[in-house]
Amino acid sequence: DRTSTDRVNELYESCFARPATPGEIAKALAFIERAEQEFDPAPAQIWPPGMEAMAEEHQMIDPRLHAWRSLCKVLIASDEFIYVH
Repeated sequence: DRTSTDRVNELYESCFARPATPGEIAKALAFIERAEQEFDPAPAQIWPPGMEAMAEEHQMIDPRLHAWRSLCKVLIASDEFIYVH
């Protein structure tokens, strides 16, 4: 079973071909915690939004999954991912 730190390292390896620094790990884990807490307190959200009528056919997303997806989007939108330095 992978820890959250392991997952952050895997994301950094996938996105940047390098391990995350200790500071990056701390920031990523704080982001996950904050994103999870700020998500709608309902047990699940319809994903994608606007598809409530077809809920049976669409994946339900929980706050933790939403937080991890959000972190992935942040890393992909980063300068380090987009530009070669």
